[in-house]
Amino acid sequence: MTDTLDSAPVDESSPHLARLRATVAAGADLIPAHRYFGTRITEVAPGHAVYAQRVDGRILDEAGRLAPGTLFIAIDGALGSAVASTVPAGKVMTTLEIHAHFLRLGRPAGERLHLWGRVDHASARSVISSGEVVEAEGGAVIAYVSTKCALLTVPPSPRPAPVSAPLAAPDPTTTTSSPDWRPYLRLRTADVCAAAATLTAVADPSLINSRGQIQGGVLAMLAERAMSAALDEASPTPAGAAVDGETFDFTFVRSIPGDGSALTATAEVEHPGRRFAVARAVVADAAGRTLVLARASRLR
Repeated sequence: MTDTLDSAPVDESSPHLARLRATVAAGADLIPAHRYFGTRITEVAPGHAVYAQRVDGRILDEAGRLAPGTLFIAIDGALGSAVASTVPAGKVMTTLEIHAHFLRLGRPAGERLHLWGRVDHASARSVISSGEVVEAEGGAVIAYVSTKCALLTVPPSPRPAPVSAPLAAPDPTTTTSSPDWRPYLRLRTADVCAAAATLTAVADPSLINSRGQIQGGVLAMLAERAMSAALDEASPTPAGAAVDGETFDFTFVRSIPGDGSALTATAEVEHPGRRFAVARAVVADAAGRTLVLARASRLR
């Protein structure tokens, strides 16, 4: 996973590539949310990035199985960093879409996952990258992932070399001894019925990206949690049965700053089949404006 993309368009003077390299060299967190979810960038080269993800209570559900939404912070990080490494000075990137095909949802083997992303296509207006989530021990594939990002022209703004993000005092409500995302997102189930679910959360400033907006992976997780809650209620997995795989698609309509305002994810089951079920979700801000459109399918 250390190969580079010699064909990727690269501006070696880009502050984005320089910031990623400095973060890796310092062993620092690119954004605070990465620390709270247990992930960190470990390698970067033009058009290529690798993240490590700890396997602990921050990404597992109550039964010890993988909660897929919690991986979208690292997925967005790996795919987005691969894209950012090719973005020239004077431009920034914003995520338009994320797609993920999960092949297994049990507890991963070992204590770490590796996530890698590489640029597949780049133009003056957009970049597409794809990658995998794999077990660090043995390399078994957990998920295939991809993203499409838009490039925006902005006045350049030099950034200082990154340092590890300061942490708040440990919260006694966290479920692990490590810094945890739960006290910041404040995810709550507002309503669950036979065909729908509504979850609420907070756009906490601890969960922003480098542009001051809530990281896309956090919003994707909120949508996934709502869709999974609705699917679990409408089409529960029988005892002893296993989910063969899940697919998630997210379209990011607008961003939201980390201003402490309310977030709402509303999911609806479109097809509650016993073997194949489908749901959709909308994540909205406090004013009811759509932030994310999402869709999920589950095969048993």
